Amino acid sequence: HESMPEKVFAVTGHFKTIDVLINNAGISQRSLCLDTDLSVYKTLLDVDVLGQIALTKQVLPVMVKQGSGHIAVTSSVAGKVGVKLRTGYCAAKHAVMGFFDALRAEVAEYGIQVSTITPGFIKTDISKNAVTENGGQFGVDDDDIKGGMDVNKCAQVIIKQMNKGKKEIAVGEGLSMVALTLKRFFPGVLFKMVEKK
Repeated sequence: HESMPEKVFAVTGHFKTIDVLINNAGISQRSLCLDTDLSVYKTLLDVDVLGQIALTKQVLPVMVKQGSGHIAVTSSVAGKVGVKLRTGYCAAKHAVMGFFDALRAEVAEYGIQVSTITPGFIKTDISKNAVTENGGQFGVDDDDIKGGMDVNKCAQVIIKQMNKGKKEIAVGEGLSMVALTLKRFFPGVLFKMVEKK
């Protein structure tokens, strides 16, 4: 996080303003809580939560001064639904949702918008790059990820929704989007489904 002030200074020096910040950092996890070293949880929280907060805190004064801006953060369906093998990832993404929902309330008076992005299964390398119980790389594509939404289509949906000023943007297809609906209206059904998966 130490280089962030320098990078933000370089951007504002060149462009004078920062209109949009999209926080899109994250490491996922594939390991049981019982087996996972505490250092893995620290890494997940540092990258997935504190890194996004640190950059936002550097950009925020610029947006406040200019009286406008749009901050977006990529959370996950895992930021609303807890699933096996992802305790640290789910914790981090829940924290991201909470922080940026609260930030939205704090910065609205400055003309700054905040959007939380909740992607489901998107065709990326997130499962390959996920950490295991000792911090190693998982190295395998999950079937759900392989069958997920194309990343370019995902980006188009996000941009379209941001341009509409949406505060929360769910993007994806299939079961991951159904999970969000179940969590809201039938949480007991969802909890049973997740336990069996």
